Amino acid sequence: VLAGILATMNDSRTALDNSILEQAREEYQDLMFHAVIKRRSRIKEYTVIGLQDHTRADKEALDQYYEFIQELKERVQSR
Repeated sequence: VLAGILATMNDSRTALDNSILEQAREEYQDLMFHAVIKRRSRIKEYTVIGLQDHTRADKEALDQYYEFIQELKERVQSR
């Protein structure tokens, strides 16, 4: 069972990434999660320093994952 498609590594500053995301949303519609995991250097740093939730950058990096988890839980519970 497929819960959905999660867009990751998105850089919303580039037209190409925006175009790819828009095309995926048109083609896969309800399969696409609303949450999008954006490319953030802070996430790479966690592999060295471990997960942290101290700074604004940490909160912004992690919030996108919290949003996805909430959306995934809602989809799973509704099935």
